[in-house]
Amino acid sequence: VFIGADGTPEPAISVDTTTLSQSVIGALLYPQTAAETSASVTPTNYAYPPGDIRRYGTNAVPGTTDMTAAIAAALLVCASHPLQLQEETYLVTSALNVPARGLVQGYGSGSTLKKGFNGNMFSTMGARAQFWNCAIDCDGDNFTGSGVLVTTGALDAVSWRRFVNVEILNAEQHCIEFT
Repeated sequence: VFIGADGTPEPAISVDTTTLSQSVIGALLYPQTAAETSASVTPTNYAYPPGDIRRYGTNAVPGTTDMTAAIAAALLVCASHPLQLQEETYLVTSALNVPARGLVQGYGSGSTLKKGFNGNMFSTMGARAQFWNCAIDCDGDNFTGSGVLVTTGALDAVSWRRFVNVEILNAEQHCIEFT
């Protein structure tokens, strides 16, 4: 609200109440961020804040719906807006990359990333990238490869990666492979 020229309060924005919806309110509360714009990420549901996985895709049937594109989009901005996984299982069907300083955060082992392909689930994990409070299910009975591949080549104080309260399950090869 701002004060008009005649001293009366006027709304800062005008919205037709017949079109007021959750997505309209969300777009007002959570517009596309600079990080999303620079990464060419267009949210599919503005009702959720930046970083929330639901902003980038709908997990219609948890554990069955392919969430790879939504997770990949969220990972592109997770250094600025941590990727927040809800307590659901998210199917991943191709390798993902966690950027430097990226943060993937769940709400415990109910926030599960489930592999649905042969190969490493996370092929790159950048310096200072972190996973907190989630599970990575490698589905080793059906697929080969490691859970997380950490490639660094550097032994210094700035190239660390962090896993806090993370369960890596059913890995056919290595849970975490350092190269």
